[in-house]
Amino acid sequence: MNDLITKGGPIIWPLLALSIISFSVILERFFFYLRFKLKKDSFQLNRFIKLISTNKLTDAFQLIQSSKDPLLKTVFDSDISSKTSFQVSFQHEATSLLNSIKRGLGIIDTAITLAPLLGLLGTVIGLINAFSSIGADQITAPVAITGGISEALLATAYGLAIAIVCLIPFNMLVELESKTKEELEELGTAVESNL
Repeated sequence: MNDLITKGGPIIWPLLALSIISFSVILERFFFYLRFKLKKDSFQLNRFIKLISTNKLTDAFQLIQSSKDPLLKTVFDSDISSKTSFQVSFQHEATSLLNSIKRGLGIIDTAITLAPLLGLLGTVIGLINAFSSIGADQITAPVAITGGISEALLATAYGLAIAIVCLIPFNMLVELESKTKEELEELGTAVESNL
């Protein structure tokens, strides 16, 4: 790590800060993702929809009373006294759930975009440093040029590594949000049509 900081040039510092921030968010989101997936119960969700569809409302709401499934909790926390009040409260609960999934996505998205750009800036600075030594002392010029190119390549590699590592969790969370949104719409429609 010391070698990376020493040889990477000044752009390594913002890249290092960006990697710490983005990896912290990724770690927190990873645990959120695991908890979310462990709580999801597709069998219970399908059973609830089947009970609602056959107008067994009492059985359906007894089923979700003790459920830990985040989608079923969204229905349980909604006001089912009337169709209108259900629509409003379910929309609020669903938005809250989707926002909890999206939390931190902006930081990861920024890291995916910013890290390669900072790496490219490091490349430019490294090359400027390398080629500015050409007119200087002829004996040390080759060493200075290779040192500048090394600085340029380290910054680029580090920036690309950050973006690559951030891309996978970002796509997983976007997919989770999209799938949850579809399931919430299906669930909301099923309950609304039988209230």
